Amino acid sequence: MSYEAIVVVLSDVRPHPNADRLKLAVCQGHQVVVGLNVVEGMTGIFFPEDGKLSVEYCETNGLYPIYDASGAKVGGGFFDPKNSRVRAQAFRGEKSYGYFAPIESVAYTGVDISTLIPGVKFSELNGHNICEKYYTKATLSAMNSGNKLRRSNAMFHKHVDTLRFKYEADSTLKVGGVAYITEKLHGTSARVGLVLETVNLPDPWFYRFKRKKARTSRTKSNWTFTVGTRNLILTDPLTQGYYNDESFRFRSVESLRSKLHKGEIIYSELVGFVSDGRPIMSDQDTSTLKDLKQTFGDVMRYTYGTNVDECKQFVYRITNVNVDGVEYELSWQQVKQRCKELDLVPVPDLCYPILVETTEDVEVVKQTVLDLTSGPSTLDQRHIREGVVVRFEDFNGKTSFLKNKSWEFGVLEGYLKNNEEYVDLEETS
Repeated sequence: MSYEAIVVVLSDVRPHPNADRLKLAVCQGHQVVVGLNVVEGMTGIFFPEDGKLSVEYCETNGLYPIYDASGAKVGGGFFDPKNSRVRAQAFRGEKSYGYFAPIESVAYTGVDISTLIPGVKFSELNGHNICEKYYTKATLSAMNSGNKLRRSNAMFHKHVDTLRFKYEADSTLKVGGVAYITEKLHGTSARVGLVLETVNLPDPWFYRFKRKKARTSRTKSNWTFTVGTRNLILTDPLTQGYYNDESFRFRSVESLRSKLHKGEIIYSELVGFVSDGRPIMSDQDTSTLKDLKQTFGDVMRYTYGTNVDECKQFVYRITNVNVDGVEYELSWQQVKQRCKELDLVPVPDLCYPILVETTEDVEVVKQTVLDLTSGPSTLDQRHIREGVVVRFEDFNGKTSFLKNKSWEFGVLEGYLKNNEEYVDLEETS
């Protein structure tokens, strides 16, 4: 998944209630803590959480802390030189969803500043790397291992990229469509389908008898019940994948083996526990957020109402793919109807569908997303929700998916990534 900075215009600039040398502002619909030099309507660069700034950018702009001979900080910025991470965090009790910098901070690249207008996104300028997605060492290792195992099937499509709501809302939410807002579940991605699988056949016996190779290879295509993660097609539940034992994935879809239509692909989120009782997703330490700790306890465990050793499947998308690889998207209403037929459960709706007929309706969608992003999970009050997903179906037949993660989840997930042994399953599975 790519990571980019975006040029923004700040609004609602106001004093920080607990810090004389800081201000608060809003960009891309989210609060960010900024410096005293920031003013209303200022154009600058917003780096969202889960990114990593380049060493060159940080050094040029003095973003690393400066220490004296005794080890005391005497100046500079607050970015850690070991990783230059951009995180969701609190500054003196106020939420900040990322980092805002003046547009002049990239002038050293030689770029024409006048071309950096609001909405422009970038990760490098004039050959200078500015930012990139942050991965722990363990995540990078798992991604590289996964690349060696990956194979493709022309009918078994991966799920389309889910766009960042704060980036893509303005360009995606247009007049003429319907918006559905569902809970974003913190689990591992899964897909299952009935697709044509082509296999190589052995040479005829007389070629093998003469120890000669046939001039042309022979193949055969069969309709095959296929199970996969977000990126991998699984063939052996005991040797492939992050968990080593991926049998929980096969068990969760076994009831579908004789029910799928040819070319039907079902995309879902698996939540709860793997076969040996481990949580599918890592527990999160809540000690960095006192209010959260008081409400939910010392550890955030994403169970979604499951018991230990239990895994639940929640469907968010269904497609039909023909033998040419052409994909047909089911509408959300059709997805829910098909779930009833297959005895499956769709991801939870958080509100009624929003018909987008005017620009005012677009603003209603944006505000509703912000209102629903945080809070306890609707499936299990013992933990927070990760965020929301907006499914936008325009009247031309195009379906787009946008995600908005809660600030609280971003902080807890960011804390996990302080450990270089942490593996981000959203990137590797």
